[in-house]
Amino acid sequence: MTSEAPRGVRARLAAIAAGCAVVALLSGCGAPAALAPAPQIPAPSAPDLTGPDVDAWLDGLVPAALERSDIAGATVAVVRDGQVLTTRGYGWADTGADGDAPRRVDPDDTLFRVGSISKVFVATAVLQQVEQGRIDLDADVQRYLDFPLPRRYDGPITMRHLLTHTAGFEERIRNLIFLGESTVDLRDTVAVDPPEQVFEPGTVPSYSNYGYAVAGYIVERTSGMPFADYVERNVLDRAGMASSSFAQPLPPDLAARLSRGYPTASSPAGPSRRWAPRPPGRCRRPRPTWRDSCWRSWARRDRGSPCSGPRRWR
Repeated sequence: MTSEAPRGVRARLAAIAAGCAVVALLSGCGAPAALAPAPQIPAPSAPDLTGPDVDAWLDGLVPAALERSDIAGATVAVVRDGQVLTTRGYGWADTGADGDAPRRVDPDDTLFRVGSISKVFVATAVLQQVEQGRIDLDADVQRYLDFPLPRRYDGPITMRHLLTHTAGFEERIRNLIFLGESTVDLRDTVAVDPPEQVFEPGTVPSYSNYGYAVAGYIVERTSGMPFADYVERNVLDRAGMASSSFAQPLPPDLAARLSRGYPTASSPAGPSRRWAPRPPGRCRRPRPTWRDSCWRSWARRDRGSPCSGPRRWR
């Protein structure tokens, strides 16, 4: 008995010592030494965007996209910080499918319709009239019109509502585009069969070609000039945009440069189109001389422009 007791005690003490060693080892593994912070690596500076770089990217992208989508032609202008980096033309202005000589898109000569970018010119013409005291942005525009606007609500419809698409008119496609060479009168466009007013003015933004047509007609009324003539004399000419026009039909020198319209590149050209509300969507392509135009100066808003005085509009 006396010889076995110390032997058992020694065995238990050895086991306890081994366990403590394991615990110490595990504790050491769980608490590594603090690592030094990773060095700060500065982000590489972005390379300058240059015209040749943009040309290479466009030339690799646009022709393939036109071919894939069966589109006859396109023109692209890239502007950065008010400077034109590049203008490029791709495909055909006239494919020759109708027997005419094929004509490639020339970015410095070919004209395209610019659609609703025309509304920028309408708004500029309106604000010129505001500067001259002929239009009040917050007065009911009925005072400037010779026909009653469609109204469902009693509140006034102001020029501010028209320019911000909040006059409440429904938008519809019927009678928006005409085919052929028929002449469209601006007053008939806004006075005959107008759309309904479906929202209370100033409550719901709702895109409205009709609202901008009314704004253009008001410019015609307050200036005493046909709208197309007013914009040509007071906006386009002053901005040096000699290749842009609201005239329908186009003057012969511009008509010869207009790209034909194709449903697909492999189809014959479609018939010529006329926009009914002339101001909202029928200006023919401003040339890529935006650096020289009033829009660059206007966008800065801290100085006058060729088309406007120095005032800021709120």
